Amino acid sequence: MPIRMAGYIGRLIDMYRRPVHATVIYLRPQKINAPGTYQYTFPNKFMAMYNVLKIWECDGEELLAKRILGLLPFTPLMQPRSVSDEEWLGKCIRAIEESAPNEQDRKDLLASTSVLAGLVHDVNFVQTFIPEEIMRQSSLVKEILRKEGIQYIISNIEVRFGEVDDTIKNRLASIQDEETLRYLHRQSAIAEKDDIERKILALSA
Repeated sequence: MPIRMAGYIGRLIDMYRRPVHATVIYLRPQKINAPGTYQYTFPNKFMAMYNVLKIWECDGEELLAKRILGLLPFTPLMQPRSVSDEEWLGKCIRAIEESAPNEQDRKDLLASTSVLAGLVHDVNFVQTFIPEEIMRQSSLVKEILRKEGIQYIISNIEVRFGEVDDTIKNRLASIQDEETLRYLHRQSAIAEKDDIERKILALSA
């Protein structure tokens, strides 16, 4: 890591001509050699310094008390040794439930928490607290599924009729509604090309 960080810092300085304040964040508890510096003195002196943050050494209780929304998903990685897995993860989730300003933010924060908690816990254990359906309703996963749905439609049309016009691709990309995309997916498998394109243009207007 020290050599890698020296390389990253050097490239950033070369690219942006600005001072670089670098930090390495370790998420999983592990034995690591993290000196926070790379240096040599022969034939010339060189030193690159960076911060090292071992997240499991952070004070999770303090972070929960501050309720900083963007950092709450990291709290499962800061479990105190005196607290059980069930108690700590439950406490982290309650803090999110009580702090999220709206329903979509709640789902997004819980989905992020599930991913990070999965770094240190079995996925089945995490899902007893955060069901898979919450993941599917998060903004990130919904966008991934939306883009996959669009690609399935394009693939169906290409397999059946050949290349898809860029205008049709762009109009498809503008559709956000899940039901509309599911309908077009079905149509792309059974309807004629002209009919599919007309429906795409009409439903993306």
